[in-house]
Amino acid sequence: MSHSRTQVPDPQVALEIEKVKLQGMQLKLQYELAERESTKLKIQQHEQDREERGAERVRAERLQELHIQEAREQRQHELQVLQLQQGNPTRGGTLEKVRKYAKENLKNAQALMKSDYDLKAKAREFHEGDEVLAYFPIPGSSLSAKYHGPYTVKRKVDEFNYIINTPDRRKTTQLVHINLLKAYLTQEPAPDQLGLACNVINTCKDETLETSDTNMCSKDSNSYILQDLPKILAHLNPAQVYVRTESPIFETLPSSRVFFGRRCDDPVLSLDLVQSYPKLPSGSPAPPLVLS
Repeated sequence: MSHSRTQVPDPQVALEIEKVKLQGMQLKLQYELAERESTKLKIQQHEQDREERGAERVRAERLQELHIQEAREQRQHELQVLQLQQGNPTRGGTLEKVRKYAKENLKNAQALMKSDYDLKAKAREFHEGDEVLAYFPIPGSSLSAKYHGPYTVKRKVDEFNYIINTPDRRKTTQLVHINLLKAYLTQEPAPDQLGLACNVINTCKDETLETSDTNMCSKDSNSYILQDLPKILAHLNPAQVYVRTESPIFETLPSSRVFFGRRCDDPVLSLDLVQSYPKLPSGSPAPPLVLS
């Protein structure tokens, strides 16, 4: 029986092989180190570029991302609206039905408001040339308004709208709804009136007050005045003595005048009638003089 003979490697060859292996491992390590250095350089370059771009470029990139996100949300919203218009079986309704219900509710609310407003509403109408007050905003404060005017009505457009002249505003003529207008009323001046001059004689004595002799009424003062009435009234003119029937002071009294219980249709005050009145007792007040 023959046995194979193993060859013993040459030590020199084995040493060469080991050297080659070590060189390969060394090259591999050098390559890994070079790759790490390259990655490190790339990171440093990226950081440097980011610093050079500054905050404006970073903000622009952020805004671009936000725009992209908004576009996506808008697209999603449009898809949802389209599903509602076409009918979504999961919700059991459509956008057309919702719109119909909204119109019906608005119509009912408007009818209710109109019925409440018409309870106190009155029919009004203005004509050309009428003076009116217009409810306009206050200049400089658009949220506040008050009545301005008076303005004149230039033309009636329809039942509810009028064109008025506004010379003191930016537009010389304006179209105004009748609810913003109200009539301008002027107060007519009262006619000239003549006052009635009369002497007031105090015959009442107040026990709580001390009065001098000059303020106290003397005895038979009324009789003395009635006897010398023409002389006492001589300094007055006829308009002050005689009572005019059209005086507004006596509008609520009868048309005929009554002096001391006697009628006198003569517009001229009769001094004889006054003198014929009997003398009054001392300290008695004079009876009321009723005039018309």
